[in-house]
Amino acid sequence: MVKPPLDPTNRDVDYFSQSQLKRLLILASGSTSRLPEINDIDEVSRLIAMLCARQGDTEPDLVAKAAAGTTSVEELRHIKDRAKRLLDDACGPMQGAAARLLYHVAVAAALGRTGVDISSRPIANRRLMYERLRLTFWGHPVADVFRLAADRISRSSR
Repeated sequence: MVKPPLDPTNRDVDYFSQSQLKRLLILASGSTSRLPEINDIDEVSRLIAMLCARQGDTEPDLVAKAAAGTTSVEELRHIKDRAKRLLDDACGPMQGAAARLLYHVAVAAALGRTGVDISSRPIANRRLMYERLRLTFWGHPVADVFRLAADRISRSSR
């Protein structure tokens, strides 16, 4: 069934596609971030691999490693620190956004899975960003990483 052209006045949720709903939720969150320019994890992984290669490293997919449930807190710290170095070496906004996202995946994974905060920034300030990233990457394991971290932040602020 072909949907009629988008009518912004239509309030029926079933009327919108999944990507349109995701975009609406992100916009409605009111959150601002330097990360929204990337919404494709495969592209993030590709950009991170390019940055690693430029530094002479053939590290496996760091995004997938950070999102994996078996990655230790120590490994997540290493990935977080690596993301900071990659950010320093980034050429352009897309590579910078990819490095920042890798940083947040590692920090959120440590926090969400183990309750260990490996960032020096205040934890409460990250909840809204993690909710937004969860919506942005809906359907990918990275979304679960951000959901767990946002849930832990919510529980700790009660």
